[in-house]
Amino acid sequence: MTLSTAQMRSLPVVFQGIDDPRRRHTLPTVLALASAATLCGMRGDKAISEGVDDLSPRLLQRFRVCRCDGQYRPPSLSVMRRLLIRVDPLQLDAALRARHQAHDLDDSALAIDGKTLRGAIDDDGKQAHVPGITGHDTKAPWGQKVGMRPDADEGEKRTNEIGTIIPRLETVPDIAGRTVTAEALLTQRTLAKDLLGRGADSLFTVKGNQPNLHDDIRLRRDETTVRHVPDVTDQSPKPEHGRRERRSIQVSSDLNFPGVGQVFALRRETVAVTSGKRRRETAYGVTRLSAQAASPERLLTLNRGLWTIEAMHHILDGSFEEDRRRIRTGNGPETMTRLRRFAIGLIKARGLDFLKMTNNAAPQPALG
Repeated sequence: MTLSTAQMRSLPVVFQGIDDPRRRHTLPTVLALASAATLCGMRGDKAISEGVDDLSPRLLQRFRVCRCDGQYRPPSLSVMRRLLIRVDPLQLDAALRARHQAHDLDDSALAIDGKTLRGAIDDDGKQAHVPGITGHDTKAPWGQKVGMRPDADEGEKRTNEIGTIIPRLETVPDIAGRTVTAEALLTQRTLAKDLLGRGADSLFTVKGNQPNLHDDIRLRRDETTVRHVPDVTDQSPKPEHGRRERRSIQVSSDLNFPGVGQVFALRRETVAVTSGKRRRETAYGVTRLSAQAASPERLLTLNRGLWTIEAMHHILDGSFEEDRRRIRTGNGPETMTRLRRFAIGLIKARGLDFLKMTNNAAPQPALG
């Protein structure tokens, strides 16, 4: 992606409000350089530093790099690493959100989103886990937090995940009135009641980890529909990722789960373009949104928004090879995943293909 002169000069302004732990190289300039390099497809801190070193004096001037002895001297790799692990993650979140809002971009829905960074292993051999909240529209983080991946059974993992997510909700500004979506692992009464208490709407996927709720929705679907006729059907206008998709949804009301306004059954049918192979699956879910507040079309959009977060994880692992990144000290993993998501969000917000824009789809041997 090519940045214009105005874009280069405006990026440091985005990060001006963050406390600066250094003196010589200002934090806004270093973060601007790191975010610009990430936009251009640089994977890790080493690759970012090498990209910055290749900038011409004129470009360094545009990024407000310090001038010493008559020359613009970019920050070294060690300086960038030390700074990236010390930057305040919540202040970085606020700066990125402010940038989006200044360009009339906002998120009406937020996805609870967890990701394990498999290459970021601490001295005890534990992998860094980043539970957090990500905007459906901007793909921007709304309060990520690194913790250690639970090495327990499924029941303990679910409890630990909710225990780390709920404190993150306290850091989300203006959560009231927004819709929070989550996959089945987090479909729990504790989380549903917490969101209800904060005035937030919710949409949860329901699977076998909640067998009674799952069966109740399935039975209600059988009782209240004739021949399973869908309320709304949506079909992708053109093939995506080598397949066509057709989605239909059936909705109903009145179920014994905290704050439930509607329940739904979502049927997906995909057809591979080359082989013609068909795949069908039915997913169930619950939402606080009433029929008056959210039509079946809106529920389809919200559910698809949750899946776009999984698509972003594919880009993080495929294009940025995030699982192979080894920065693990301090806030380094959080800072780097924020810059990557910021880059993905900016490109996708313009309706562009991230892989084509970065020319970065094929894995490369060198690690940054």
